[in-house]
Amino acid sequence: MVRTALRRIQKWDKKLAGDVLSKRVRELKPMMFSQIEAEFPNLEKVETKVKTVIGNYAIPTWQNPAYLNFSREIYKLAKQFCGR
Repeated sequence: MVRTALRRIQKWDKKLAGDVLSKRVRELKPMMFSQIEAEFPNLEKVETKVKTVIGNYAIPTWQNPAYLNFSREIYKLAKQFCGR
């Protein structure tokens, strides 16, 4: 199952809660949060498309994580080198 953007945002927010973080991270958190709010829905769309494609080709479910990891890496590289 693909994690929803909302679930990712909630999990990310919990990771950054508490006194463990430095002052700099606390100051940057609002900006960081707005960035992930914009990106996680896009990542969810990519993963949903990948799941649809691999589902159409009857890929064994135990291989799904490998395909999803590959799609995340391609997404990251596209953002890095294409500016999307």
